[in-house]
Amino acid sequence: PCATFPIPYTLFRMRNLLGRLLQRSPHELERIARFWGIELGSGDRHADVSHVYRTMTDIWAVRDAWERVSDDGKALVRALDEHDGAACPPAQLATESSLDPAKAIPELRTLYEIGIVSTEDLKKGETESPERAVFLPREMGLMIERVE
Repeated sequence: PCATFPIPYTLFRMRNLLGRLLQRSPHELERIARFWGIELGSGDRHADVSHVYRTMTDIWAVRDAWERVSDDGKALVRALDEHDGAACPPAQLATESSLDPAKAIPELRTLYEIGIVSTEDLKKGETESPERAVFLPREMGLMIERVE
């Protein structure tokens, strides 16, 4: 595994998709919604997050989205799913997926931008980095397993 267990309850609780969507900025949420074919605009952030969440946990929507994920992206998600929610660095996922890290990092960025994978919260003073560990929210892992 990539992370040391046991994970503190507060981190474990936020590894779900709904918690991660709530922490996304309005701009990120809009980008995720566009990929998933969702019209936002209710003006109510919680209603928008709820709408995105319901779509991302609908088996038919996941099937359609999964078809648009590249083969390399699918290999990375499968490797990440093997870690049962533990955050993993891109270099390790690239190795496990037999991908070049230079190819894996942009692919993971795309998966993050469409909401399939998530990152841990930035700590105070920490900046975003392409080498930042990612994890697969539980709901996404379950839905993708069902589609496959």
